[in-house]
Amino acid sequence: MLHQLLRRPLDTAPDRPIIEYGGSWTTAAELERLVSRLASGLTALGLEEGDRVAFFLPNCLETVVCYLACFRMRLVAVPLD
Repeated sequence: MLHQLLRRPLDTAPDRPIIEYGGSWTTAAELERLVSRLASGLTALGLEEGDRVAFFLPNCLETVVCYLACFRMRLVAVPLD
């Protein structure tokens, strides 16, 4: 499932850089922390499986985080443009 995309990198090499944006690298462990934090925030807002989450972001690390948090929570990601 898509929400498990980070499982293998976290199990094998959590400190290995996996995403580069703007000249900075993000490790699997840091990406996991960001995704978990956003997922917790969305849960605190009362979002539940199947709810839609709209976001208006450029192609950046935060966009990846939004998608992964939505996948993890089984929310519907709605990118706006």
